[in-house]
Amino acid sequence: MAVGQSAEAASIIAAENAERPKIIDRTAQLHEVRELFLADEPKVLEHPDTGRPLPARAPGGPEIPFEKGTDMRETLFQWAPKTFAYAR
Repeated sequence: MAVGQSAEAASIIAAENAERPKIIDRTAQLHEVRELFLADEPKVLEHPDTGRPLPARAPGGPEIPFEKGTDMRETLFQWAPKTFAYAR
C-alpha cells in the first residue's frame, strides 16, 4: 500500500479538501481526504541499525509476506477479528 495521490486523483482531492471547510460545521473536526492505494511493489523499510529489510506486520500480529498478485491486506483481515484489540 502507499499513501499519497495518484496523478488521476490529485486535482479531485485538492478540490474536495478546499470545499470541506466551507460546508462543514466549524465546530466539527475536519479530516482531509487522502488516497490509499495498492502500489505495484511494496515499500520496504530498513532496520536503522542493521540495514536489513523489516517485514510487514501489524502491531502484535503476524508477519505479512509479499507475494506478487496477492493483497497483503487479506492476511491482516483474516488475523484482525481473532485479536481482542481489533475485534471491537
